[in-house]
Amino acid sequence: MAGWFDDFDRYLRDPAELRHEKPTSQSFRRLFLRAFGVAAIIGLLLGIVWVIAGLWHAHVSRLF
Repeated sequence: MAGWFDDFDRYLRDPAELRHEKPTSQSFRRLFLRAFGVAAIIGLLLGIVWVIAGLWHAHVSRLF
């Protein structure tokens, strides 16, 4: 069962150890957020292209 005691051992460790851990977790977080952002932008662009193609097919192409 998860609880407040899951991170309790973190407070017992040396502060120098914790400073050493922070850059790794921050760099991973930065990489993860950047990858998520790039994937979101690609998804939005594909969605916009999909909608434009659907509108073109439904409206403009029927004129010709």
